[in-house]
Amino acid sequence: MRGSHKRHSKLTLNTQYEFIADSVWPDYAYGKNAIISAGHHGNAILSKYPIIRWENINVSAHKIEQRGLLHCEIAVPNWVALLHCICVHFGLFSRWRRHQLNALSQRINAMVPKNAPHIIAGDFNDWRQERAYSG
Repeated sequence: MRGSHKRHSKLTLNTQYEFIADSVWPDYAYGKNAIISAGHHGNAILSKYPIIRWENINVSAHKIEQRGLLHCEIAVPNWVALLHCICVHFGLFSRWRRHQLNALSQRINAMVPKNAPHIIAGDFNDWRQERAYSG
């Protein structure tokens, strides 16, 4: 998701995630991953409910490709546990994706309580479905 971009800033005063969230989603978090001369981009989570905590974790496997995991804890009304949402954008090469999948697994094991509800979504770049099947 585009955070800021010099050329595109003429189209809207907001960042892409602020523009999308403006009238629908009252809360959002943005994790800046890649900084380029024209601006930056990263992962975003938009939420109807309050985001209590968020952290962007650098999972870059190589300096030419900046990647991150954006982990948010969301307070859903009438839920005892917080909802954990993790937005991913994995690398283009399978070796890098394996590194990033391992980082995701470690994050979940360390930070998401065993029975807590959680959603993992984003761009896994797994077009060959290498991780879709365990067989």
